[in-house]
Amino acid sequence: MTGPQTAAIRQLTPPIDTVPLYIALTRMGRLADQTRTFSTALAKLKQQGAVQVILDHYLGSGG
Repeated sequence: MTGPQTAAIRQLTPPIDTVPLYIALTRMGRLADQTRTFSTALAKLKQQGAVQVILDHYLGSGG
């Protein structure tokens, strides 16, 4: 192969498999400050509609 290579990623339907993704954070202990920061930032992104924009971009409208 010669020259630049480009790859396209596309979503196939129906999906072969779907796997829910979770994140677990602690409210106590040495990471409590980071948990509060993360939660605050995520809430702000949701309020501004940024999370929905990302979901729509990668999963299509209604994601």
